[in-house]
Amino acid sequence: MIKTVVNMKTLNATFNQAAKNQFNGGAIVDEFGNETPITETMIQHACSLLTDSWKFPTMKQQGYGHIALAR
Repeated sequence: MIKTVVNMKTLNATFNQAAKNQFNGGAIVDEFGNETPITETMIQHACSLLTDSWKFPTMKQQGYGHIALAR
């Protein structure tokens, strides 16, 4: 059996640096291969645009057109 001694200060510093260098997210890649990280602000802006442009579907679009015609 081999016994390994690890210096926790060195191990933690190495692990922390690796975690900082790790990419945890998404990016938009253009036609030239340039990556633009997707930020929370970009997501909030997109959601806001969707919210502002959404309209409640009509009865016909919901599939209830036959009920509205029966009245």
